[in-house]
Amino acid sequence: MVVTDGEARPPANHLTHVVALDRRYIVDVGLGVPTMRRPLPLDGTHTRTDSVGVTWRVAPSDRPDADFVTQYRDSTTDGDDGEWTDRYVFRDVPREIEGI
Repeated sequence: MVVTDGEARPPANHLTHVVALDRRYIVDVGLGVPTMRRPLPLDGTHTRTDSVGVTWRVAPSDRPDADFVTQYRDSTTDGDDGEWTDRYVFRDVPREIEGI
C-alpha cells in the first residue's frame, strides 16, 4: 500500500530541480511520500523504485498554470496496469528562490 500526502497543488508550492544530462530530468529530494528516489525524465519515460514499490512518470499538464505533472502508481498491487495518480504540477521555467 502506498501512503500519500495529498493531491497535486499549484506550481508555486514546491521547488524542484530540472537538470540536463543525456536528456532533461527532474531531481526532487524533498518530495514527501511516496518518495521519488531517482531522477525522473521529463520525456514520459517510467522510472520504477522497487524499494518503495512505486513507478513514476512526468506527463504534460492540461492545466493553464502548469507545464507538467508528476504521476505515480503502486507497482506492488497495480503492476503496469494501474491508474496514475497526480503528485504535483510544475512549470519548466527558472524561478528565484526569494519570495517562495
